[in-house]
Amino acid sequence: MPELPEVETVRLSLIKLIQNKTIENIEILDKRMGANSPLDLSLLKNQTIINIYRLGKYLFFLFNDYVLISHLRMEGKYYFYYENETISSHARVIFYFSDKTKLVYDDVRRFGTMELYNKNDVKNSPTVLNLGKEPWAHTFDSFSKLVSSSSSLIKNILLDQHIISGIGNIYADEILFKSKISPYRKGNSLSKEEIDSLLISSRIILEEAIKEGGSTIKSYHPSRDIDGRFQQKLSVYNKAGENCPSCNTKILKSFIGGRGSSYCPKCQNVSKIIGIYGKIASGKSTFLSYFKEDNFPIFSSDEEVNKIYKEDKNFLGYCIYHFSQACLDEHNNISKNYIKQVVISDPSKKKLLEDYLHPEVKKRAEAFINKNRHSSLVILEVPLLFESKMDKMCDYIIGIDADIDSQIRNLKARKSSSVSMDLLLNSSSKFDANIKHVDFLVKNDSTLLEYKNQYIKIRDTLLKI
Repeated sequence: MPELPEVETVRLSLIKLIQNKTIENIEILDKRMGANSPLDLSLLKNQTIINIYRLGKYLFFLFNDYVLISHLRMEGKYYFYYENETISSHARVIFYFSDKTKLVYDDVRRFGTMELYNKNDVKNSPTVLNLGKEPWAHTFDSFSKLVSSSSSLIKNILLDQHIISGIGNIYADEILFKSKISPYRKGNSLSKEEIDSLLISSRIILEEAIKEGGSTIKSYHPSRDIDGRFQQKLSVYNKAGENCPSCNTKILKSFIGGRGSSYCPKCQNVSKIIGIYGKIASGKSTFLSYFKEDNFPIFSSDEEVNKIYKEDKNFLGYCIYHFSQACLDEHNNISKNYIKQVVISDPSKKKLLEDYLHPEVKKRAEAFINKNRHSSLVILEVPLLFESKMDKMCDYIIGIDADIDSQIRNLKARKSSSVSMDLLLNSSSKFDANIKHVDFLVKNDSTLLEYKNQYIKIRDTLLKI
């Protein structure tokens, strides 16, 4: 979506082309344009464009009697044509000027909006009233009060057009990088100095982007025959896997509120998410205990699954419905051994079980990660890491491998009541096929001392990356 610099580039381009032109006719090719407008767009006939100004990501076309508010959304564009030029194939609205030139609103995805108001009413329109101040209009105190009173993540605060207008995903990532602030920090956790730094960085980044004509990203261009150049100066946005320009650390990408967020984990003090992957009784618990000794926060999916079995009433009903009353033990609790037997023999039942557990465990893992973003490393222990698609949540993955004899020895040591079933589950595991996707492979076939040394080497590597 075009952000403040791109919209400002459009404004500067248009004002040179159409200021003081009079609309002779208007053709609305897509009836959705202006559908929610207080006034009919056809009222713009015989109106002259006095000026064009911008608030946040909105363009305001000022006429003699009216103001047209336009939002480009994802891919809206304005194209200027002379009399005999062929217009674009995705034209939605055509403004015909008295001098035979045309302004065409083009929008492939048809998400853009237009609202027409009487000139004196526009200041009370919902768009204007709900729009936060731009970075230059905020004082340090006004911005600090809004940010420090919010428990939302700072990335989401920067994207909130009610708080500060004009910033979208591209510039939020760049502003946070310039300020050396993690996108996972909460607004009320930031110091006054950090909040001031954000406002200063917002102004600097946006001003520089405006000078460069904004950023041309994928399908967005500010106008016909115009490309932004600021994408050549981006530090982190869309650069996951590349080296940070400041410290050479690999830039990472995760998702916040459904939006991709790129950052330098070192410069911005963002934790790395480490997945621990391995078969049952491969030695994951011992490896996790080493992380625990070093005070890294650990999420154990096994522990969470046990909680679901014991505490989740919805899961209880789900199991009774899909596995019958036979899944209950003498205390009317879900029998894990019974469920194991069923899913081993019936793949369709296995899928039913995973359809409930995987999303629930993933949701709990996401909450755990966001709660512990202050730590340099956050550890996720997930035996079915790839099967549950939770590998996408991890920056690095450690695979724990153990031979069959070690598995049996570990199962007996923990006094497992279902050794044979656990081994059957291991035999159907996709661990061997996924080994090629792990970043570190640990062989649990030696002494505890050697095992611990493997941990120390990997830990130190992760902290240095």
